[in-house]
Amino acid sequence: MRVKVLAALNERQGGVNTYVSALTKRLPREGVEIVNGDGDYDVLFHVGPHVYEGLPLKNGRRSVIVVHDLIPEVLWKDAHIREERGRAIAAADKVIAVSEWTKTDLLREYGVDPKKIHVIYHGVPEIQRELGGDAFACPYNSGSYLLYVGKRNEYKRFRWFLRAVAPLMWFHPRLKILCTGEPFCRREWAWIVALGLLGRVKSRRFAANEMYSVYANAAALIYPSVYEGFGLPVLEAMASGCPVVCSRSTCLPEVAGEAAVYFEADNAGDFRHIVRSLIAKNKECEKRRAELIGNGVERAKLFSWEKCAHETAAVLAMACDNE
Repeated sequence: MRVKVLAALNERQGGVNTYVSALTKRLPREGVEIVNGDGDYDVLFHVGPHVYEGLPLKNGRRSVIVVHDLIPEVLWKDAHIREERGRAIAAADKVIAVSEWTKTDLLREYGVDPKKIHVIYHGVPEIQRELGGDAFACPYNSGSYLLYVGKRNEYKRFRWFLRAVAPLMWFHPRLKILCTGEPFCRREWAWIVALGLLGRVKSRRFAANEMYSVYANAAALIYPSVYEGFGLPVLEAMASGCPVVCSRSTCLPEVAGEAAVYFEADNAGDFRHIVRSLIAKNKECEKRRAELIGNGVERAKLFSWEKCAHETAAVLAMACDNE
């Protein structure tokens, strides 16, 4: 079976990049021949994430698309994306959703035939556990920082996180916040200064092979997002032995199961109580952290890119055979 893999390059980022890289490495082991350029193919596999150029196909070939989330339609009310994605969904032979939550969104927003949708979870990202020399240089000491991973869009609720955690940090002067990704913009610096957190919140870009240590040395991953299609950082943290504190929103309980500590999205007091219980220096809190870490490592074992590739190859074969 010859498969051409496409992605909207101007949209590819974060978890989608990881998804494309992981599957293109593993699909050939499942009997899938990845076709490059203008080579002939049996199935077009378009990973989106939101725009699917070239669909519907005009050459009679089969197509499978991946839907990572419906954020543009649900949160932004983007009519253009809704039209483009709707056209792609109607044209596709099969649709892969990355979570049951995303499948539910598809059914509600587009009325897709449930038989057309296949839920296939992401895998645990490949994280380099053995770093040599000075490959990892964290600006904070191990266990002294809360980790924030990913974009800082409004729905990710970075500002809410800062405002919620600030009172706790005032009473714990050694506690810091480390963010991965882009440098802070002026508006974000203004939030940090206004909350009296200047010098205690940093943003840095880290190489992929540094992320294991970034997670493993954190007091906890804080994931306050109110909308996710899957939430890869949650799995990354668990696989790295980092406790996860996240909002009880959308797909996050589906992915993290009982291995994370949840707070209600707008309950800052509940959030601070949870964080305080993880950073306190006593036997009870150390026991709780150890339990969370152990549960997280076990939970992460349920997700693998090998399983994702195997299930994806099966869906591509069904599309190819018109099943």
